[in-house]
Parts: sequence; structure tokens; C-alpha cells
Amino acid sequence: MKLSGEMKPPFADEATLIARHSLVQKLPDAAVRDLRTAYIGNAELSRLDYLISRDKLDPLDAALTLPRRVS
Repeated sequence: MKLSGEMKPPFADEATLIARHSLVQKLPDAAVRDLRTAYIGNAELSRLDYLISRDKLDPLDAALTLPRRVS
């Protein structure tokens, strides 16, 4: 059993995006498709948390600092 917080695949960097159904209904199909396939790892999530919590960046501005991955 690991207690250090270190996780090995397939569990590492797994997360689920949650969005209100009312919001999803308003989004274009392409945006919903992109959100369903979006991936953000632990490092990026920690960076967002730091930028928003410590640097007081607006969440959208913080998200725009992340590198974009095109699939």
C-alpha cells in the first residue's frame, strides 16, 4: 500500500469533468465533444490551483496559461 500520494497507472491523472446539464445543452456540439475528450493532468491542475488561489488569477485567465494539446 502506498501512502505517499504516489499513484501508478491506470489510476494516475484520472479525473472527471462535471458540468451542469443546463450548460451542456447550451453549448455547441463541437464544444461538448471537446470537453468530453479533454485531459488535464495532476501537474496542470496543481498549476491552475496555484494561479487561482495564490496569484488570485481569474479562472479563465489561469486556464489560458495552460499549453493546448491538439488531438
